[in-house]
Amino acid sequence: MWYKDEKAVGIGAKVATASFIGFMVLTVLVPWSSYTFFNYYLKEALGAFYLTTLLIAAFSAVVGGVTAYFAHRYPKLVDQKFFILLGAVWLVNYYLTLAKTSLSMYAYTEMNRMYSVWASLLSAPLVPIVALLLLSAYRDLRNSELTAEGAGGTVAWLFSLGCPSCGALVYSLIGVSAGLAVLPFRGLELKAIALLISGYAVSRIGTKKAGHTFKASRSKSKVDSKLFNVVMAALLVSAAVMAFNQYQLMKVAQLMGASALLGGGSATLANVDTSQLSSTKQTIAAVFPELKNARSEQDVIAVMLPSGTPEYSQQLGGITFDDPVNSLNYLAKWYYVIKEEVKKDPAKWQRYLNLAAAPRGISCEFCCGVGPQGITSSGNLRCGCQHNPAAQAVALGLIQYTDYSDAEILREVMKWKTTWFPRNMIAAAIEVAGKDPSQVQGESLPGMVGGC
Repeated sequence: MWYKDEKAVGIGAKVATASFIGFMVLTVLVPWSSYTFFNYYLKEALGAFYLTTLLIAAFSAVVGGVTAYFAHRYPKLVDQKFFILLGAVWLVNYYLTLAKTSLSMYAYTEMNRMYSVWASLLSAPLVPIVALLLLSAYRDLRNSELTAEGAGGTVAWLFSLGCPSCGALVYSLIGVSAGLAVLPFRGLELKAIALLISGYAVSRIGTKKAGHTFKASRSKSKVDSKLFNVVMAALLVSAAVMAFNQYQLMKVAQLMGASALLGGGSATLANVDTSQLSSTKQTIAAVFPELKNARSEQDVIAVMLPSGTPEYSQQLGGITFDDPVNSLNYLAKWYYVIKEEVKKDPAKWQRYLNLAAAPRGISCEFCCGVGPQGITSSGNLRCGCQHNPAAQAVALGLIQYTDYSDAEILREVMKWKTTWFPRNMIAAAIEVAGKDPSQVQGESLPGMVGGC
């Protein structure tokens, strides 16, 4: 048995230790990660710290255990090239899983709890498995023979990369990641399927000849040839869909450039009672009174979809509606800083809780399924994707640095939310305007802008 192989177990133990230390070192070296760890989570979420540490240990143990198994079964494979690939795959997995949560495992665990546990444990065995498949594919290519199982297993892994609920890598690129949140297990199915396919691919490697030297066979089976063609066709389709998504982004940029208010605006918000708002649509109706004058989808777009640079841009780090993706990235990271600043003033902090800890639309409801309330009653995020902390950062920044009323703050948050979720927000606004939401033209508005 592999666990009785002292040499293999020793290799696995070293890999597990390196993985655990790697997590801890990156947490300290990455500025935003270390900020959330040392300044927020140790003070207010000690439970998340303990859970995260155990999760990191479990993840590392699984990576080490699978590596030990490979060292026993494929002794000629576990060489220097394998460890280089193992480290590269580990870093890719680390980054793409945590890129949407300021690169902090502590933030990821705190925001998602048991979902994070399952997602991480399903990802762990894929790290050494994919390293093995990549090495096998490399050796096959040197012999002018790329087997379908190696390519298929690696492609399956690519489709599972990242937080599936927040936007697995390939699905985010093709603009459909928002749909994963509606799956029964919020996208964990992707990782499970990838693990099954990749595991099967590894088992096929074991059937190759030449004593695990991984030399290509002289003849490729017809089944392998057909499967390889299917994999290549899938990649071409994905590239075509990504190109179409970029076309959608160009269209929304054109629409943003043409937007203009129909009249009304923040000056008419003095009498809005935000405490009575209990849904995103109610908020839209209250803070965009000019929608009642809208007669078409283009009129609604002109009201809801902003362009240019808001007057508070400099106070909030130079954000601009004309660059929604970079503004999103900045706001998502800045959230942890501005939150601590606001908390120093009890009155402002309570104002934020009164405004945001209710279903008024300050949330990422269109990508992660948390609904119109993005934080708990104590002020913790209910979802760890980028859009949620970014929306909270807008609200917190306006409370801290402007004299905007609550209604004006909600209006600005709704503008940013429309920038990031054009199709959903325009559909909601069309319904508020008393029109048929089916009027929204799918080809003109993307479902989501920026990574989830």
